Amino acid sequence: MIKVFKPNEFLQLKAIFDVLEQQEIIYYDSETTGFNPFINVPLCFQFTYKQDEAIVIPLFHLMPDQGKQKFYENIYKTPLKKYWGENQEYVKLRLRQLFESNIKFIGQNMKFDNLFVRTYLKIEVKNCFHDTLLAEHLIEENRPRNLNELTLRYTDYGRYWQELETYKNEHGGAGKKKFSYARIPENILYTYAGYDTIVLQIIHQKQQKELDNQKLNYIFYKIVMPYSRVLESIQYNGALIDREETKNLILKYTEELKILTEKLLQTEEIKRTETLLFEMEKQKITEKWYKLKHRALSLNEYTIKYTHKQVFNFSSPKQLAHAIFDVCKMPQICERSTKKEVLDILSKKYPKSFVAYLATLRMCEKFLNTYLINFEKLSRKDSRIHTTYLQDGTVTGRISSKQPNLQNIPNRDLRAEEIRKCFISPAGWSLIDPDYAQIEFRGWAIMSKDPLMLVDLKSGMDIHYKTASSFYGIPIDRVTKDQRNIIKAVTFGTMYGETERSLAEKYNISQEEAKAILYIVLGRYKIGAKYIEDLKLHAKKFGYVTNYFGRRRHFPELLELQKQLLYVDKYSPEAIQYRQMLRQAVNSPIQGFAHDCLSIAGIRLYSAIQKQQLPMQIILDIHDSLLLHIQDNFIPIGCKIIKKCFEKPIGNIEVPLNVELKIGKRWSELKTVEI
Repeated sequence: MIKVFKPNEFLQLKAIFDVLEQQEIIYYDSETTGFNPFINVPLCFQFTYKQDEAIVIPLFHLMPDQGKQKFYENIYKTPLKKYWGENQEYVKLRLRQLFESNIKFIGQNMKFDNLFVRTYLKIEVKNCFHDTLLAEHLIEENRPRNLNELTLRYTDYGRYWQELETYKNEHGGAGKKKFSYARIPENILYTYAGYDTIVLQIIHQKQQKELDNQKLNYIFYKIVMPYSRVLESIQYNGALIDREETKNLILKYTEELKILTEKLLQTEEIKRTETLLFEMEKQKITEKWYKLKHRALSLNEYTIKYTHKQVFNFSSPKQLAHAIFDVCKMPQICERSTKKEVLDILSKKYPKSFVAYLATLRMCEKFLNTYLINFEKLSRKDSRIHTTYLQDGTVTGRISSKQPNLQNIPNRDLRAEEIRKCFISPAGWSLIDPDYAQIEFRGWAIMSKDPLMLVDLKSGMDIHYKTASSFYGIPIDRVTKDQRNIIKAVTFGTMYGETERSLAEKYNISQEEAKAILYIVLGRYKIGAKYIEDLKLHAKKFGYVTNYFGRRRHFPELLELQKQLLYVDKYSPEAIQYRQMLRQAVNSPIQGFAHDCLSIAGIRLYSAIQKQQLPMQIILDIHDSLLLHIQDNFIPIGCKIIKKCFEKPIGNIEVPLNVELKIGKRWSELKTVEI
């Protein structure tokens, strides 16, 4: 029998807190007025410490005279009433004491609830022990992991959320309309809230068995869970934005888009495409005329009246495909695909064609809409961007982010530098970027145990300069940075299982050159080359691969696809998917290793900042590196602390993990410093 208890009297409330503070483990969750902890508030916190029983502590509810407002109305306009009136501060005090105790808290997507604790109670949850969302992502990264799915997968409680969903749908909260949980009747909301923590108890217990079976306890409790606190802090801190610079760039990119669009519309290829589209439309109108039972107009009159001039739409994949493949007769890649990767390849192959302009147009659109406009919009409250980090956002262990997605800002690009220019440090502070040197390559060496790789790395050799020297037949000191970058890119492609053809297309070199570089790299590091093949064999045999720290990447479809390959050709969708999975089997352990190392460094650094109250703030996790604010007068000491946190040996890893530090007032102006 499920029991959800909500205190109605102040004395009951006090007794409940007394009981909660005696527990060793508590399952907790919250219901909120929205998804933004910097604007919205928690309606209640709910707790479970014994099976099938939950306690709900209300904090806010709807003002009595507001019940008839539209349900999809923005909650920021919805007046709320403190549930406990003049005793609300006492409730907040007891909640602070509870969350700051040594009790182990367990929840689902805890970063979300913890941020509401930070913004409403002005404290941090001290001991976040187990997050069921992150545990599920580690156990099986390919399957859904929201609380509803986990409930159905691990428990017998059924669809307890159905009553709440029905109420939402019947009162205007269906689909993507904004809907405040404050408008849900309390008896429905609190029952739902109680179930949220009751199911967590069983989910946690069953997940723990899976973590034990797959030997994932170390990576989960020593890396994943501690780093979730680092990301929580990063999200709370936010990154400072130069709003004036952002507005200027918005004007610049808007004008540039307008000019580019006009230029493209005047190109011969687009004009011919518009003619083709007009003829296609005319043909449709003609066919429609022949199907008419009563024809008031002649065919000529009908087509003149209903066939309109076609203005090319650059956002239409179908029209782009007509322009690229039908009008320009360019080679088809991935069945008439017009994705960015395809356009990049074609623009390099045909640098004077309209596709080169189109690639620039799309880049401008992306930078304007994804970054600049969002920067301006999301930083209005405090001039900071609090991007939402998704620790379960990729299958490899890397972090993704949204609102805005900062992970897709290119590393080396002039336009990307303009985006980075928007990120600044406060007065009297600077930005500092610690970045691991050759971390993916080091991961390859460590996991493959290639003796020559290990010797080269221990000696401090720059692998990419060494390879470039052999490839170009020149001394190391004459290798240019561009030459090194090409070698580095192809070497990375090797680690990520790419073919000579794809590497040649991606980096604008010949297949023979790509083959020669691969020959040098794999010829020098034969054990490393064997490791790549061993990963593929392991994935084929067992359906998963594992990185240094135990993180798994599962390929459940791989075993079935192997059987299908007997009956299909090498260009079939099944064969293409099979090869893609094998490439992922190679790159996932290396990518996961890189970010797991960064996570460990971030955990150490965050711990040092917290314990010693250091004048530093971690503000971004991006591209397997961190970005911090650091007080100017603390830079010399801070750099040494950061270097120690990043370079301190991890486990039994013998290869040095070297970090490079860059400092500046703007992200675009960082300069390397020697420590």
